[in-house]
Amino acid sequence: MASRIASSARRMCTSAGVAKHITENAQSSAKHQASTGTWKSISLMVALPVTMALAYKAFFVAEHPHPQEFTAYQHLRLRKKSYPWGDGNHTLFHTDEANALPDGWVEGHGPGHAH
Repeated sequence: MASRIASSARRMCTSAGVAKHITENAQSSAKHQASTGTWKSISLMVALPVTMALAYKAFFVAEHPHPQEFTAYQHLRLRKKSYPWGDGNHTLFHTDEANALPDGWVEGHGPGHAH
């Protein structure tokens, strides 16, 4: 093992070894440059159009799913005692557009209604 390392070191220290090492590095660099160009082309020719097509579909073509009617499950929205503010039925950060009451959505609010 030590003799291999010593012989490799001797080869690298000669001018022919240094020239060979520089040539190998230049060839490797050229291969990397070609690979970089290939991946850049793939990104521009494939990934960018696919991203644009998916964005178009998501924002202009796709139909949003219709929400289901409110179902009052017994284990959700339990009120053992009233909240100490307002009418006692609304949480502190309640919004009619996002939060349902125990008996359903406030009229004209909730999913599926125009805001």
